[in-house]
Amino acid sequence: MFSKFKASADGVVQDADRMGGFSLKETGVYDATVKLIYFGEYKSGAQFAEAHFDIDGHMHRERLNISTKLGENTYTDTKTNKPKFLPSFETLNDIAIVTTGKEFTDLVDQIEEKTVNVYDPDLKKEAPTNVSCLIPVMGQNITLAIFRQVVDKESKQDNGSYAATGETREENALDKAFHTETGMTAYEAKSGLETGLFIELWKKKNEGKEPRNLAKGKPNSGNAGAPSSSSSAGAPKAKSNMFNKA
Repeated sequence: MFSKFKASADGVVQDADRMGGFSLKETGVYDATVKLIYFGEYKSGAQFAEAHFDIDGHMHRERLNISTKLGENTYTDTKTNKPKFLPSFETLNDIAIVTTGKEFTDLVDQIEEKTVNVYDPDLKKEAPTNVSCLIPVMGQNITLAIFRQVVDKESKQDNGSYAATGETREENALDKAFHTETGMTAYEAKSGLETGLFIELWKKKNEGKEPRNLAKGKPNSGNAGAPSSSSSAGAPKAKSNMFNKA
């Protein structure tokens, strides 16, 4: 399934850290537990990872589109002409690093098929389904930076596409993953830091703000902007295990 995926060691440029049941959370940083990460594929051939996090007894679900329809996890940056990870794949890779100390591509051989409750669009409800799960991260502690945001409601059109209805809804969206004990991002761990710095910058910029507005035709609230935690454009060299986990 992931035969075309590249790792940091393949020369892919990693972005520096940038701030750019269901219960809505205010924008902030939350300790959580990874309950489930499973994989699926769209009809187009593009692959996704569905991540479920338990935050104080409430479930946060995040859909990460981790490949193109050609099954590749990278794209070519038009400014540098170098390969970069798709943003959602980089998020998945960060989750792997801050929970296990290893990159996602080092964990692929530990993916196992499990039967879990997954939403079935035909039944319009969750149903037991056999899916491929990323076992090493499940049950691990993680800290998440989450935005509360306003987005367009969409409806399916006759041609199969989706369009804004003119109404809005609020949702939570994962922005960054941190190692719980040290507060470090994956980028900071690769850089050799001992404690997280970016997490405090993120809190200072975003906590206590109104939900950011991503609805069509409305001005952005400004929360999406972010300082970089490093001026380096390239990725630090990956270590085999960033947090000394077995």
